[in-house]
Amino acid sequence: MSKSKKTEFDAIWQDRDIRFDLDAQYLRLRPGESVIERIDNVEDTKGNNGDKGVLRVTNIRLIWHAINMPRINLSIGYNAISGVTTRAANSGNLGIMLITTVRIVWFASMNAMYNVSVPYLQLKSCKMRDSKFGLALVIETSAQSGEYVLGFRVDPEEKLQRVCKEIQQMARAFMTKPIFGVQFVKERPGTPQPVGQTVEQTEDDVEIDTRAVRPDAFAAYFADGGKSDQSRCPVYSEELGLAIEKLKDGFTLRDLWEIHVE
Repeated sequence: MSKSKKTEFDAIWQDRDIRFDLDAQYLRLRPGESVIERIDNVEDTKGNNGDKGVLRVTNIRLIWHAINMPRINLSIGYNAISGVTTRAANSGNLGIMLITTVRIVWFASMNAMYNVSVPYLQLKSCKMRDSKFGLALVIETSAQSGEYVLGFRVDPEEKLQRVCKEIQQMARAFMTKPIFGVQFVKERPGTPQPVGQTVEQTEDDVEIDTRAVRPDAFAAYFADGGKSDQSRCPVYSEELGLAIEKLKDGFTLRDLWEIHVE
């Protein structure tokens, strides 16, 4: 593998380094990085006491820069806080190698506790090299992960070449848009429904009363529109204890106040 390819595989530092006063281009989001939260008026009380700035929380690091002087800034990768370690595989053990979209995994056939996992984020180079066991697959990890040199023998040689090429291609494809392992989805209230999506209609558990209702006595009482020639003088109602208009023949106070259902 050429020197330029080594640099390509080892170019990601945002998730693992602490760096100060960076050029503005290094504060931009890299492929695979997304902003989770932005907080304004944050003060760096340790290094820049009194300077208000903007803090961006992404899925791989914290980014802060002063408002009045953006060249004063800070980038803190989460792995610089928690730390990440890897283990080297024991030499001379027959095992199984798995090449995935995010890492290389090897474990011994007789004892799965002997294993190694190399994420492409930690890969520095992958190449073939002569060794005391013959031509071998050599994987080097980045300085941040311990600078391990891991050797694997793959037979026959044609298969070794194929495995080496596949790892290089998978690592290169991964670096175009890395997966840093932190997924975040911010829910927003009142999200509009996608166009074309149907909503299942639910029927309310309502029972409709279909029994017949008597004619409205109140409406019938005023059916003539108040144009009756008969003048009804006020009379005293013992039921109400006050004077009311004399009721029409065939009507009672109860008829005017109640709705009857059969």
